[in-house]
Amino acid sequence: MFVIWPQYFDSNLSRSEGRRMPRSLSVADPNAEELFHIARKLGLSPVLEDEKAFPSRWMAARGRIRIAKKFDKTTTMRKIAEGLVRKR
Repeated sequence: MFVIWPQYFDSNLSRSEGRRMPRSLSVADPNAEELFHIARKLGLSPVLEDEKAFPSRWMAARGRIRIAKKFDKTTTMRKIAEGLVRKR
């Protein structure tokens, strides 16, 4: 399974702070629940773990999702990012 953190899609963070998507595919302060709903709509069978914290930002638990390996991680993250941008 892949672990997907909301910080990967946070436009307020720099690449060194954990953002993995370009700013054009990022939004301000996403949460794990939003990612969960988008991944579920994409048929990726996500598991929501809302009590988890991103390792470098352990003081702010924003959760994470785990996704079965249907595509490679980059493709999966891009599909979720596109859905997140459309939703907002």
